[in-house]
Amino acid sequence: MLADVDLSLAAWLSAALPPRTEIDFGPPAGRAGERAGRHPAVNVCLHAVDEDTSGLRASEIRLRDETGRASGVALPTRRYALTYLVTAWAGDPVTEHRLLGAVLVAHAGHDHLTGEYLRGGLAEADECLPVYIGRAGLAVHWDRLGLAGHSGLVLTVLAPAVPPLEIGRAHV
Repeated sequence: MLADVDLSLAAWLSAALPPRTEIDFGPPAGRAGERAGRHPAVNVCLHAVDEDTSGLRASEIRLRDETGRASGVALPTRRYALTYLVTAWAGDPVTEHRLLGAVLVAHAGHDHLTGEYLRGGLAEADECLPVYIGRAGLAVHWDRLGLAGHSGLVLTVLAPAVPPLEIGRAHV
């Protein structure tokens, strides 16, 4: 599920960023020294994962076979807020701000990930994934990342995790 969200974000960002902008999902530490002579990059580092408890949690659903006998259980889908630290690396602040601005403009136009951007199991589920900017309110401790302060923003995706069906677990 996390990799599918990464791939979906990469598709969304690729449509919004200038051509040849690299998209990287590793930690941002050391990126400044790696950028010399390379294409500009946007780094999208998973920073926090929190269960979204704002919705009502549904109960499990008992499944029945064609004869009406209980045959399994479908557990409810859970949602998680996946918070990413998004930084831009280009060697100069103006270009980096242009890249971050492109992310903000992309969000202003599409504040959710839909079918054209969804990848993997998320594409199969065909759900809309809300995207928030600055929602988490997490402080970024640049020193813990091995960096001096750097321009960036916090981006949160609300993503579903669909548990597998539990066939054979009919009696609770």
